[in-house]
Amino acid sequence: MYSLSEIIDVNKKKFIQKNSELLLHQIQTQNKKLLLKIKNYNHKYDTNITLSNIFENKFLQYFFMPDYVKQNIFELSQIEFLSQFYSIHKLPTTGKKSISLSTLTNISHSYIKTIDAIITINNTPIYVFLKFINQPGGGQTNQFVDCQLFIDEIKSYPNIFVTLCLDGEFFKNKKLLSEKNIFITNSNDLYLHPLSISNYFFS
Repeated sequence: MYSLSEIIDVNKKKFIQKNSELLLHQIQTQNKKLLLKIKNYNHKYDTNITLSNIFENKFLQYFFMPDYVKQNIFELSQIEFLSQFYSIHKLPTTGKKSISLSTLTNISHSYIKTIDAIITINNTPIYVFLKFINQPGGGQTNQFVDCQLFIDEIKSYPNIFVTLCLDGEFFKNKKLLSEKNIFITNSNDLYLHPLSISNYFFS
C-alpha cells in the first residue's frame, strides 16, 4: 500500500519525463504553439531565446514544457490512491457521461459542478469529490467556501451518499464537518484507516 505523497512523487517523475519528451518533439517539429510561447516570452522579458537554446538548456526545458500541475496530476493521484482500497471509477468533467448534482437532485445550480468519481460499495454508489490545495489564496479560499455551501445543499438528500477527500496543506487548518450522508476525509486518514468510507456509511 502506498501513501498519497508516494504516489504523487512517482507520478511527478512520469509526467516530467513525458512532458520532456513532448517538448523535444515540439522542438524538432517546430510546433506553432511552442513558437508562439517563445515569441511571447521574448517580447515580455526582452530576450532572444530560440528553439536551439531550449534544446541545449535543461532549465529552459523545464520552463517551456507543459506544467504537470495543470494536468490534473493531484486528482489522478488521489484516484490511484483510493483504488488501492475501493472499486473507483473516474468520471469525465464534461459530456454525456459526466454527472452533476442537478442530474441527481432538483438542485439547478450547485457550488461543486461535477462529480469526480464514483466508489461502489455494496452495490451502492458513493459520489466522490476530490480537492488538493497546498497554497492559500483567494481562489483556494473560494473553493473551500464552495465545499461548505455544497455540504449545506446535499445534506438534505439523505439517500445520496457523498465523500469529500480533501488533501494538501491548505486543509490541515480548514476543517469541515461530516453529515449523516456526507463523509469528510483525507488521504492521510484513509492510509491509516482504509475502510473508513465503507464503515461510515454501512457499519
